Amino acid sequence: MTRTRTRPAGQVSPSVYLVLGAVLIVAVVALAWLSTAFYRGLFTTTEAITLELDRSGLLMDPGSDVKLRGVVIGSVDTVEYRDGSAVLTLAITPDELRKVPSNVAVHLEPTTVFGRKFVTLEMPADPSPSSLRPGSTIDGGSVTVEVNDVFAKLVSLLDVVDPQKVNATLSAVATALDGRGEQAGTLLTDLDRYLSQFNGSIPTLQRDIPKTADNLDTFADATPEFLSLAANVGTTSDTVVDKQAQLTAFLVSFTALGNTGEDFFRNVKEPMISALSALRPTTALLARYSPQTVCFFQGMSQNVPRLEQVIGGTKPGLNVQSTIIVGQPEYTYPNNLPLVGLDDGPNCRSTPVDYSDPLPPHVQFHDGSEAYTREFTAGELADSPLLKLLYGPTFIFGR
Repeated sequence: MTRTRTRPAGQVSPSVYLVLGAVLIVAVVALAWLSTAFYRGLFTTTEAITLELDRSGLLMDPGSDVKLRGVVIGSVDTVEYRDGSAVLTLAITPDELRKVPSNVAVHLEPTTVFGRKFVTLEMPADPSPSSLRPGSTIDGGSVTVEVNDVFAKLVSLLDVVDPQKVNATLSAVATALDGRGEQAGTLLTDLDRYLSQFNGSIPTLQRDIPKTADNLDTFADATPEFLSLAANVGTTSDTVVDKQAQLTAFLVSFTALGNTGEDFFRNVKEPMISALSALRPTTALLARYSPQTVCFFQGMSQNVPRLEQVIGGTKPGLNVQSTIIVGQPEYTYPNNLPLVGLDDGPNCRSTPVDYSDPLPPHVQFHDGSEAYTREFTAGELADSPLLKLLYGPTFIFGR
């Protein structure tokens, strides 16, 4: 006969506790997994960017931050060593990736001296209008100097340098600077001012250094000539040494020449001063009319071939065509009174002449005459002295 146990009213079955405990454990595990997933960005859509560096340094692990302007925009997904380079895969959100220019600069920096590194994307001075594309590769970048590198270099330095000598040197420097802090500060201030002024000349220096290289190339090409010149100078020096007695006598003779010259100029001093004073008006006049000298010789050079053609050159004789023309009317009083004391200054008078014109223009001198200044009428030409001489004073032109 089976006996049935009756549960008191209000008592919960143990199986319910088991189920509730299992649900609680599953919930805790799920919350832990969700927290880890959110932290690792499993529910965040990202784009991969590849970064290639010479080295990644210490403490660069997956999950390190990627920052732009100090704001986290992604994380380091993987860190690999490939073909002698450190290859980092960056996971960046698409919205932030569109804000990163294609010519962005990259730096790997630590949070502290011994802290974990993170990737810093630095905006360039002239950002590119195009942004990074998913799958792009960024070459190069700088890695902050690490403490282990400093220690390694310090150890290698201490292996070479004697610590006792370093201690003695530092002690001497400390003794030299003791009590001279103000002077050292003034020195550093002056040095800073000089360097600030020097910085303004750096662009000029950068421009001149390549030119210096070109000049050095020129000097290098001319080196054989310089060496030959130096050899010739050596030969000349040997000649001077061999002839030093004659050279000494020659130099001594200048003393006698100087004494003779002194006596000569002492005797002719006053006459020479008077002569030079007398020449001053003449030289001043020649200086004033010196511009006319050039065109005078140009005219002479231009007319020599024509004069040779007229007088025969090497075969003497005249080669001219001449005719008699009616002269200009005679001078009249007071219309043609001569002008004296004129001061026209230098004038080339159309010299050299342009012979391409078959009828060169008449040069009018400012002397009071009216020759060829205008076209005369038939009546004025009939009053010519030549016609009166030939045909009498009652000659009428055109009769």
